Amino acid sequence: KEKDIMIDSLPITEDLLIMDKIFPKDISYAPLANGWLSISLILTPELILEGQMRDLVRKAQVLRKDMGFQAEDRIEIKYHTSSKVLIDVIAVHKEYICNELLCLKLIEEEDSKGNKLIINKEEIVLEMKVVKKS
Repeated sequence: KEKDIMIDSLPITEDLLIMDKIFPKDISYAPLANGWLSISLILTPELILEGQMRDLVRKAQVLRKDMGFQAEDRIEIKYHTSSKVLIDVIAVHKEYICNELLCLKLIEEEDSKGNKLIINKEEIVLEMKVVKKS
């Protein structure tokens, strides 16, 4: 038997304790064989920005396919947006976006004439062209 806990010379035994699991609302838990797995459900500004970047890449990949580009084609993208959020997305994730879209140049241009995409209620115009055929 484990040693009892003493508080002011009074033994606190297991039968005196009520144990319950109380989990914060912003954390998700799952039991594992040797403990618990916990995941924070709080969406940080960085996570939100990354989610919008992934949505932008996904929609741009569909646009690329719809325009008839080949998978190996290298492209140039001119874009225009007045959305501070999308400007931040591109500034932070430009290299990743270019890698995913096989984009050699990603240029902000006020007069972009292209396809309008909506990313989480934010508007961006993308003008794509092939600069290196496969």
